[in-house]
Amino acid sequence: QPGPWNTYQVEAGASMLISTPLQAQKGILVVGQKTITFHNGTTTKAIPMQPTMMQAWANVGDEGNRFLLGDHLGNMYVVVISTQNNVLHSLHIESLGETSTPSTISYLDNGVVFLGSSYGDSQLIKLTEERDQATGSYLNLLQEYPNLGPIVDFTLADLDRRGQSQIVTCSGSKKDGSIRVVRNGIGINEQASVELPGIKGMWRLRSSTSSSYDRFLVQSFISETRILEINADEMEET
Repeated sequence: QPGPWNTYQVEAGASMLISTPLQAQKGILVVGQKTITFHNGTTTKAIPMQPTMMQAWANVGDEGNRFLLGDHLGNMYVVVISTQNNVLHSLHIESLGETSTPSTISYLDNGVVFLGSSYGDSQLIKLTEERDQATGSYLNLLQEYPNLGPIVDFTLADLDRRGQSQIVTCSGSKKDGSIRVVRNGIGINEQASVELPGIKGMWRLRSSTSSSYDRFLVQSFISETRILEINADEMEET
């Protein structure tokens, strides 16, 4: 069924809708890659912004006229809806500073914001009224919550050369990628070891797409490639 109103003035890159609970101007914000547009059926107003991709948002306070937005580069913005005599007057967007790449943003109270990140460390942030003269930011980092994920790769290394291996991980993604060393709480028990000098990589394969289990192990060496087949409890070269 057709809705109560529609509009064709929507940016092609729009990927986020935000309901505005403001009593004077109930409507939605359409967040695109280059513009943010307010619609309510009778009024349409758009503001430009630097090209980006917003990933998370949060409503600030109970007034319903301020919204926090976080993009894929870890920049945080505030969007403000201004009204005069219960009529939409203007939209305004301002950059607040840099954070981890957000997956979720939650406004707690008294200017404190929790930013959860799947790509880096989650953060507890305080919004300030004055811009920091050194960084140009309106954000004050209160606490950071380490996040090892997503782990793209990892290896064991005896960094201190004391015979105790530690886990070195390639953690994070996008601008939050990092190398992490896990020193405590990791117990490593070696079950078996095989000497394979010169090996460069290994892959597992199934005999067909319909098979439920892997059957072959491909080993890549500098000068040759070996394929091992698993038969019962044994593995032999094919």
